[in-house]
Amino acid sequence: MDPSKLYIQIGPVTPHYPAGETLERVTPHEMCFNITSFLLETGYSAEGKNVAKEGLAHQQKKKTIFSVGMAFPAMTPRLEVVSSSEVIISPLENAIELIEGRIAALKAQLNTNPPRLNALQSVIQGSVVTMVNEGPLKICETFLPEGPVLDPSGKPYPPELLMSLRVKMSEFIRMCGFAIRLNKSLISAEHLPFQGMVQVKYDALAEAVKIYLEGVK
Repeated sequence: MDPSKLYIQIGPVTPHYPAGETLERVTPHEMCFNITSFLLETGYSAEGKNVAKEGLAHQQKKKTIFSVGMAFPAMTPRLEVVSSSEVIISPLENAIELIEGRIAALKAQLNTNPPRLNALQSVIQGSVVTMVNEGPLKICETFLPEGPVLDPSGKPYPPELLMSLRVKMSEFIRMCGFAIRLNKSLISAEHLPFQGMVQVKYDALAEAVKIYLEGVK
């Protein structure tokens, strides 16, 4: 970047709720109204490298929380940002959040009544038919091998974080299985090739990650 120029970064934000507030916001209306904080997530590299080209072991995430002076929705389309704070999470924490996001997407489709077949199949495909360098298996190979796993500063990751990844990965595999079985119960003959394809991919994935999930009930 040219230090003599000003740059504007445009990115999507999501509502941010203080700890415990999500338990008080039950309905979709409550989740989308009276919002005063927003979250922006971006890739981060302490060395200033291109995050997109970094491997999973180096992909950190920066979370920027913006607070506004009034609550959205508002009569005006723009509100002044009165404060902001940043949190940088480790590559391992980033990987855990990636798996948590897939679990949430799978559960959302599993809990939809009546089921939406197209949306269900899209989530299944995005979960079990992934690129080799981006999928759950690569996460396991990166963060759950035998021996110590080091963070970007060269320190071992806390055992509780590694166990958290194992637990989340186990839940992810279980939710994928539920979703594929639900899809099978809904489809007609024209969708059988898709069902066969994702079942094969799922079986291979479940078998491959099994060795990384030892000790998880």
